[in-house]
Amino acid sequence: TIPFRADNEEGTCSERLYKKVTATNETLSLNLSDEFCIEAVQRAVRLSNRDVGNFSSQDRVWFLDNTWSLLPETNEKLRHQFLYTVKEFQFAVFKMSGFFGFVKPDVVFCQFKSVPNDEEFDTKIQQCTRNLQVGKKYIEAKLLSSSILMAFAELTGGDAPMSLFMGDLPSRQHASIRLVDSLPQEIPSDESLLDMDVYNILAHGRAQETSFDIKQSPLAAFLYGRLGDKGLAHALDRKVYPMGHDEAMDLLQAMPKDTLQVVADNMAKVAVSRRLKVKNILEKVFSN
Repeated sequence: TIPFRADNEEGTCSERLYKKVTATNETLSLNLSDEFCIEAVQRAVRLSNRDVGNFSSQDRVWFLDNTWSLLPETNEKLRHQFLYTVKEFQFAVFKMSGFFGFVKPDVVFCQFKSVPNDEEFDTKIQQCTRNLQVGKKYIEAKLLSSSILMAFAELTGGDAPMSLFMGDLPSRQHASIRLVDSLPQEIPSDESLLDMDVYNILAHGRAQETSFDIKQSPLAAFLYGRLGDKGLAHALDRKVYPMGHDEAMDLLQAMPKDTLQVVADNMAKVAVSRRLKVKNILEKVFSN
């Protein structure tokens, strides 16, 4: 059931499994019928496809919920709710963007000797293709927002807790000023320039909150709504990780000035200890 294995010269992962089963049957003289071996592989295919079933869901929000909730599994720092840094969060999103850039629909689901049948398999592939499109843009928007935070962090003194720039995660026991509190709630003026499924999930949120993030992504929604698909791709067409001085300046200079001004003004309200440095960096970016 190991997912995301591509075909090779020996065939699909299911065909390779079948060859191993039949070879083991012969080597150990198990006397299993070929019909039994085929059925065993088909059962494995059903199990494998169920394991990645959310990739073929028609519910994009549920698909992203499942995907986003995996971040702490491979990024231990995110398990510490209030302590992770901008760089640690950006790195986690950067790795996930790499996954969405790598995975292709035809390596997500398996098929072996008409299990599942062609109609069901084609439907899974079609839904998976759309989910991966939405997921890729969603993660890229999150990557851009975290990279802009990292650029300001790098240029104003180095990495720091995410809360320094974004404000604390909301809780019943504590409330604080947050960067996103006064961001303009703009509806994209031209919906043809972006994927509205992606924008709506960013703006209105996934189905569930996680311990390290809120459901909505207001900063990412603000940036994606203003930049659209082409602007998002243009901004990320440069090195964003690891983020050094030159990479930080390059990214900030690639952003539209009015959009960057809004982000910096709201950041300065939260990152009080770096307020003057944020404003100085903005002046330097605009002067070039």
